[in-house]
Amino acid sequence: MKKNLFHIFSLLLIGGTLVFSSCSDEWEQQLPENTQEEQQVLTLVATLPDADAESRLAYVSMGGKSFKTFWESDDQLVANGIPSNENYVYVFNLSEGAGTSIGTFECSGSINVNTNAWTVYYPGSKIQGEQDFFDFSYLGQVQSGNNNYDHIADYHSLRLTCGDGNSSFGFATTYIDFSSESVEQSACMRFQLSGFETAIVPKKIELMYADPNGNYQSCFHTYNYLNGWWTGATPHGETTTALSLELADFEATSNITAYMMMSNYPVSLQQGGKLRVYVTTEDGKRYYCDKEISADT
Repeated sequence: MKKNLFHIFSLLLIGGTLVFSSCSDEWEQQLPENTQEEQQVLTLVATLPDADAESRLAYVSMGGKSFKTFWESDDQLVANGIPSNENYVYVFNLSEGAGTSIGTFECSGSINVNTNAWTVYYPGSKIQGEQDFFDFSYLGQVQSGNNNYDHIADYHSLRLTCGDGNSSFGFATTYIDFSSESVEQSACMRFQLSGFETAIVPKKIELMYADPNGNYQSCFHTYNYLNGWWTGATPHGETTTALSLELADFEATSNITAYMMMSNYPVSLQQGGKLRVYVTTEDGKRYYCDKEISADT
């Protein structure tokens, strides 16, 4: 049973819909390995956009800044000199800067590879190379409670390649700017839904896109994707016509605020097309509303 939502919802894309630059061909040519290992403490100073937890939820930009705005004590980064090879992984743990946008990360070990580009990933606990970045899934998201965004931390990834693609690039203290437009990152869609005929207990939200001819498009990537990537990795490339977010621990309400993390890969929307959102309740009723696209994005 479909019931039309009387009030048009507000959709905010947090984290940006971007066209990302890919690795150059030069970056895929690795330099020879070192014959001697260099023992030292490697340091990364990584910067995020400076904003508090509340303001980041209202952040709307196409500028490519990361959704994550402060570091936490257990955060890890991984730098990989040859992202298709697990032997060149350097795990950096946060040593200073918890609760701020500038974190110092350290790795005690040895550098056993020369390379003209390092690729840095977050979270280092899940992503240690290019294949892990491609295996990062946005399926199975569950939001517990209205206007709760705790779940999005498990579906947020960052990727940034550092180096000029020509000369050998190594570590002493290296500065990583995750607020730059060169970062590939997860995006976040915020749903603000209202106008229900009565208070409901929602159980699921689904997002779909129809082109100007009314045909639903399989345009949402369910994994991370890149136009160009390091050799040896294989992207999934899977798309779907509908992204879903399960809802748990909701009380009866006439206003829903929900957050859905999405793949780093941009979605092309045509003027005259429409985004459709379905809301399914615990008693099986299904409501929907549409938002028409006013310009190509």
